[in-house]
Amino acid sequence: MAVLSLTVSLPAQVATVQITRTPQGSPVPNDFIGLSIENTIGQTYFGTSGAPNTVFLQLLKNLGTSGSLRIGGNTGDSSCWAGQTAPDPSICAYSLTSADFASWAMASSQTGWPMLVGVSLAQAESPGAPQYILNEITKGLLPVLQNHPKATLLGIELGNEINLYYTNPAYRPSTYSVANQVTDLSSYVTVLKNNSTTKSLTLTVPAYYDPSVNSIEQGVDVIVADLTKCAKCSTSNVGLVTLHEYPLSLYKGQVPTIAQLLSNSIDVNTEQVFTQAVSDAQTKFGLSVQLDESGSVSVDPGQPGVSNVQAAVLWELDFALDMARLGVRRSNFHIHDGSYYIPIQVNSTGSGYQVEVMPTYYSLYGFGAAKGQQFLPVTTTTSANIRAYALSTCATCATTVYLINKDLTASGTVQISLSTPATNATYFEIAAPSLSSFVQDITYGGVQFSNSTGTLTGPVQSQTIQPDSNGNYTVTLDNAAAGVLTIQP
Repeated sequence: MAVLSLTVSLPAQVATVQITRTPQGSPVPNDFIGLSIENTIGQTYFGTSGAPNTVFLQLLKNLGTSGSLRIGGNTGDSSCWAGQTAPDPSICAYSLTSADFASWAMASSQTGWPMLVGVSLAQAESPGAPQYILNEITKGLLPVLQNHPKATLLGIELGNEINLYYTNPAYRPSTYSVANQVTDLSSYVTVLKNNSTTKSLTLTVPAYYDPSVNSIEQGVDVIVADLTKCAKCSTSNVGLVTLHEYPLSLYKGQVPTIAQLLSNSIDVNTEQVFTQAVSDAQTKFGLSVQLDESGSVSVDPGQPGVSNVQAAVLWELDFALDMARLGVRRSNFHIHDGSYYIPIQVNSTGSGYQVEVMPTYYSLYGFGAAKGQQFLPVTTTTSANIRAYALSTCATCATTVYLINKDLTASGTVQISLSTPATNATYFEIAAPSLSSFVQDITYGGVQFSNSTGTLTGPVQSQTIQPDSNGNYTVTLDNAAAGVLTIQP
């Protein structure tokens, strides 16, 4: 009688991850993940007090009971409060009304997320601009907030991407310099800090677009120093440093690709910039850095097939974890209506709101397990483009491990070892058939988010992973996937 033998071919090992169970640094803030939204579309996305967009608000609540809503962007500079005549009406493309303010306040009230509200610095070249902005805040915004007692204000952001004003003749001449930026910002700070109603508000600067190490040292640091350390200045003049980041701008003049988005050069560049930014803000001024606008690709609308596919999910989860590891205080991912990189798309219809969960929402939701935990030292050995993070709250507590496969082709097993033994674990993936898969094929532990309810269509499907005799855990990491391994104590 013939004996049949069966050979099972196991996937090749693509990485080993060694984790030291010694938490380091501060815990990841519970409000780390937030959204940024153009102020002109608040009523479409948030809804109104009488008709809130319940699905969109549910999607925000899914991301945490605390977060932040940054309201501004490009339209923050080109919007004008309709309650008064703007000093330079020629740049007013949108008229803000109490209905806009009420929409923002309603969203803050229902989610518990405070607002960082941008005001136009583009008006500052015209006489009377600081007083005009003061009136917008004291006579427009704040009275509306009083009608929504649960709404809170994180701060006021003075201008948007002011390091690009020199490119817009309607805003400033091509000679617009850092010294000019300081002068304009100082005029606003002086008026706002000398007013009894606004003097206690947190003011944030400079909302720089895609900073470099050089622009941190020669732009951001100079601005903050001049506003906080001059003879007539105060450390209370600035409460937060805000910066923007769209990493694929590193490849200016080229059509963005998935390979570029997932490249190591992107990681190296952003890590250098934000290591410098966080260090300078803390050591020189005692301030935190908030990445209050970010996405994969700009200029709007981004790049189809790159910023609205699974590759962007992997980039964004990696980016958020990396920025938290470096000490960035919060990170707001931007919504510019119709752009490909946005996490949620909303269209207002005659009968309500049409909400569509977009790919990068899955990465923001996946970040949730990191909140409240500290990063652990990790050593990853791999020839593939695989990134790993580990977090815990103590040396003997449960450990969360993120395995992010940013490689264009690789897949296989990953072996995870801890410096001290633990027990069983569970594992699931944020997965798709390929890096170019669109949202209909992206799953979170085998399930998806419903566009009609804003909730998952079922429980996350995870598998139990037992440690081997040496205490190691082995999981299969698919291509175009991010794995989340939760190891019990």
